Amino acid sequence: MGVDGIYKVQCPSCGTFYATDNAHDTIQDWAGDEKQKQKSHIAAYLAYQRVRALRPVIIYEASAIPGVIAHPQVSIRYILDLFPKTTLGRLDTALQNLKAHTPELGAAIHVNVKDDYPLLLAETPGEGLFMLDTLCEKRHISKQEGVSGTVYVTIKEKGLAHLDEIERQHPKSNEAFVAMWFPKPEDPESNILTEAYERGFHPAIKEAGYDPIRIDKEEFLGKIDDEIIARIRQSRFLVADFTGQRGGVYYEAGFAHGLGIPVIFTCEKNYFESHKVNFDTRQYNHIDWADTSDLYNRLLKRIRETIV
Repeated sequence: MGVDGIYKVQCPSCGTFYATDNAHDTIQDWAGDEKQKQKSHIAAYLAYQRVRALRPVIIYEASAIPGVIAHPQVSIRYILDLFPKTTLGRLDTALQNLKAHTPELGAAIHVNVKDDYPLLLAETPGEGLFMLDTLCEKRHISKQEGVSGTVYVTIKEKGLAHLDEIERQHPKSNEAFVAMWFPKPEDPESNILTEAYERGFHPAIKEAGYDPIRIDKEEFLGKIDDEIIARIRQSRFLVADFTGQRGGVYYEAGFAHGLGIPVIFTCEKNYFESHKVNFDTRQYNHIDWADTSDLYNRLLKRIRETIV
């Protein structure tokens, strides 16, 4: 990449990715069963990215690298939080990964379990075989043994029907919820966000193909808290701007994160540097925008590269 302090890693299980010095050293130093599990969870995230041909990410530990926008930056904690919490969730994601890896309906794909077990949300190659066997027992796939531990996998009709059901239960909404400090005439400091929304957040989200939802601009009946929860639940992703450090923004970002809804963190650059956002969110890769043009360009790029 031509940036000091970043390793380029090429891995048979994960594909190509980048890591900062600190992140690379931390992951390399992990030892013990629990840390090995965490390594496999990171590998699963990277395999998910690889089969969808997404742009390679930069993994960091505590702080993103300022000024680097050629690749999405994600923290170790963010990746670990994304790993499915249940076995059924892992099986569903494994099936989705196999579908993304399949060139056409009915085609058999080659899976080398020794290298490809992260694709199956498995923590070891042996667990990868278990995941395949379980998907076979559910009649979601068929598999044919190859040589040297390879398997040829085909997604069956029941598996495709199950994927359709997942899509119906969790549709890819076109809405993007914007959590931010709402500008008020009596609060001059908040007025910077009027232009930020009109020339940055709103047009960038629209250009990316989504409909921005700002709750103070919506018509609804009932309590605003209930409406906020409902609209976040049905959003494809959430943009959280921490300029002004409003408590509601922290709550809404945390609620979305708990639901597994992607959160894009932003903050006006001078505010970000002088006020120091809360430690719990500061470790995430914020877009520290300098002006509305910078916000528009970087937000549009982040949406296109990270929202799938």
